[in-house]
Amino acid sequence: GAWVRAQGLYVEAMRRAQTGELTAPRAEMALWEGRWVQCVRHLNQWEALRDYVRAVPQQQPPKLVLECLWRTPDWPGLTEAFAKNPVPDSAQLKLYQTYGILQEGGISTAEAQCNQGIQLALQQWTQLPPMSHDSHMPLLHLFQQFQELQESAQLLVELQNATRSNTAPDLHSILTTWRERLPNHWDPLLVWSELATWRNHMFAHINSSLQSMTEIPPALAISGYEEMIWTVVKFASITRQHRMHYVCLGALSKLPQVGSLGAQELADAFLKLREQLKCYRQMNAQEAQVGLALINSTNVEHFQQRHKAELFRLKGRLYEAAGCPVEDERANAAYAAAVSLDHTLSPGWLDWARFCDRALDKRARDAPDRDVWRERAIVSYTQALRGSDTQEAHLHTPRLLLLIAEDAEMGGECTSFRKLAPGVPTWVWAEWVQHLAKALAKPEAVAFWPLLLLCARTHPQPTYYAVRAELSDKALATVVAQPAATPATTPAP
Repeated sequence: GAWVRAQGLYVEAMRRAQTGELTAPRAEMALWEGRWVQCVRHLNQWEALRDYVRAVPQQQPPKLVLECLWRTPDWPGLTEAFAKNPVPDSAQLKLYQTYGILQEGGISTAEAQCNQGIQLALQQWTQLPPMSHDSHMPLLHLFQQFQELQESAQLLVELQNATRSNTAPDLHSILTTWRERLPNHWDPLLVWSELATWRNHMFAHINSSLQSMTEIPPALAISGYEEMIWTVVKFASITRQHRMHYVCLGALSKLPQVGSLGAQELADAFLKLREQLKCYRQMNAQEAQVGLALINSTNVEHFQQRHKAELFRLKGRLYEAAGCPVEDERANAAYAAAVSLDHTLSPGWLDWARFCDRALDKRARDAPDRDVWRERAIVSYTQALRGSDTQEAHLHTPRLLLLIAEDAEMGGECTSFRKLAPGVPTWVWAEWVQHLAKALAKPEAVAFWPLLLLCARTHPQPTYYAVRAELSDKALATVVAQPAATPATTPAP
C-alpha cells in the first residue's frame, strides 16, 4: 500500500535509465512504466495520467485512454475515442460508453447500452466458480455502477420534466439511497474513486439544472452542492483510513472555499476542516504542525458550539501528535476548552482522560501533583462514560477502576467519582460486578458499594450471584483458617 514510495522509485529508475546511469532492457522499462501507471491510478492523480496518455497516445491501451477521458472529464474526447477506435464488447467499456452518452443527454440510448453491459457482466459471472471468491468482487462493484447508471438516468428524466413544468424535482429518494449504498471501507480505493467521481459528475449536472429553475425552495437549489461536499468528504475519510494521506488532502483541496456565513456553508466548511485536521494528525510531527497552523488561522467563532468543541479536541490531538510534552499546557487547555463548550462530548472527555493518564504515568509515586492528575483522569474517564458515545470509553473501564483503587489506597475519598457515577449507564458496571464485589473488603469499597446497589436494581440476578459467590468464598476461607488459628482442646474425662 506504499504507493507514494513506489511511484517515486519507479520515476527514479526510469530517469536513471534515460540518462544512461542504469542499463535495463525494454521489457524491464515497460514493466516500470506499467507499474508507474498503476501507482498513479491508486493515488488518484488522473490529471497527470491524462497528460501522460496525451503525450504518447499510440502506446496506451484503449481502456486506459477511455478511463482518463471520463474521469478528467472530457466527454467530447470520450465520444470521439469511441467513434474512431472500435473497442471489443466488454462490460467495463460499455460502462464508460454509457457515461458519455448520459452526459450528452441520450437517455434512451444510454439505457440500451447499460442493459447490454449488464448482460456482458452476467456472462462473465456465469464463467466464475459457484463459491464466493475474490474474483467475484470486481463484478459486484460493476453491477453497483450499472445500478447507479440507471438511477442517474432517472435523475435526468426527473430534471427534464421539472424544467419543462418549472416545478421542484423529486431527487430525495435517489440521493438518500446513494448516501446509504456505499462500498465496504476495506474495498480498494479505485472502487471508491470511481463511484465518487461519477456521482460528482452527476451532482455538477444537478447543480447546473437547478440553477436555471426559479420556483424551487432554496434548500433544494443547493442539494447537488451539499451531496458533492458529503461525497468528497466521505471519500477523503476512507482514503485517510487507508493511510493514503496525500490522496485525502488532494481530494479535500478541490472543494471550494466558503463564500458566505450561512448555516449550511459553515457546516460544510466544518466537515472539510475536521477531515483535514484528522489527516494531518495521522501524519508525522511536521505535518501536525501544518494542521496546527491551519486551525490557528481559522476563525471558529462562527461555528456551532458542538463544532467548536470538536475542533478544540482535534487541536489537542494535534499538539500531542506534534510532539508537545505533557508538561506543555497547550494540549491540556485545548481539551479543557473542548469539554467546556460541549459537556456531552465523549471523545473530548476520553482524549483528555488519556492525556491526564499519560501525565500521571510520568510522575513519580511521591510527586506532589500526582493526586491532581489522577483526579483529572478519573473525572474525565467517568464523564466519557456518561456521554452518548460510550463504546470506545467503555474499553477504558478497567483503567478507571484501577485509578479509583489507587486513589483510595492513597487516602482519597473518591468524592468526584461518587457524584458522577450515577449518571453512567448501569450496563457498564454490570460486566464488572464480580470485581466490584471482591473490592468490598478493600479501601475502594466506599466508591464501589453504590455501584453494586445500582446494578442490583437493574441487573439483580448477576449481582446477586456475584455477591453470594464472594461471601461464600470468604466464609469458606474463614472456616478453613479457624482450626489452624485455634489450638485443639482435649475434652475432660
